[in-house]
Amino acid sequence: DLSDWQARELYSPCYRAEVAGTTGAGDCTIAGLLAALIEAASPEETMLTALAVGAYSVERPDAVSGVPDRATVRRRLDAGWEKHPVELDLEGWAYSPEKEVWLGPHDAG
Repeated sequence: DLSDWQARELYSPCYRAEVAGTTGAGDCTIAGLLAALIEAASPEETMLTALAVGAYSVERPDAVSGVPDRATVRRRLDAGWEKHPVELDLEGWAYSPEKEVWLGPHDAG
């Protein structure tokens, strides 16, 4: 439903990861985004999945061997995967603990 995506303003810092290499991290992040879109995930869940897959990818020195299946990604997210601290001035933004993302001042979600 494209209306779920209209006028959205979301932010989340990256998940903490032990970086072994960054080759392919952007491509893996986009792959996570596309996988979540195919599953019709919410915008928030799509963003968090993309970030998680990108974080998994940097934990190995090559491009994709660190990326597990979707269920493994979900389990790590559900276990409370720690994120980096927010280092931006997010004046006007509000943190949504249930969605685990920051919502912008003009977010229509």
